Amino acid sequence: MMRRIARIILALGAAAGLLTATAGIASAAPTKFSVAAVHAGGAGATAVSATGNISWSASLRTVTLSNVKVFMKGGECTYVQFFGYQGTTPMDSTPLYPAEPYRCPSSDAVYNLGTISLTTDRPGGINHMIAEAHDVSHYLIGWTNCEVADSVCYGGQY
Repeated sequence: MMRRIARIILALGAAAGLLTATAGIASAAPTKFSVAAVHAGGAGATAVSATGNISWSASLRTVTLSNVKVFMKGGECTYVQFFGYQGTTPMDSTPLYPAEPYRCPSSDAVYNLGTISLTTDRPGGINHMIAEAHDVSHYLIGWTNCEVADSVCYGGQY
């Protein structure tokens, strides 16, 4: 009898641990993103950047980017674009932002894009979002990758 009780307690403990671990993964998703294309290998002036908040639906079928702001350096031709992926498979993408003819401002400009959604009907949903910032004038691309299983986004430039 005591062995049965011990087994039940162990099973309940394992189940509680699994629930706690699962809840931790879901809450670990990044909540903010930023991306930039920067001159001189990252040491110079920012040509274009985008920042905002990111949230994931429980089903992962929708990734919502909110309070999205884009900075563009005057005299540069630039744009940003957002992509939703499941593994290496593209699920959704946005048009280029900002829309023409605003991609080559004569002076520094900030555009408020508001809320952007990436969606899919595919089971498993979108498990990572990639944001790209393109400096067309200097052939630079800054990128950031936000994965639902990570607590922060990571990125770079090429």
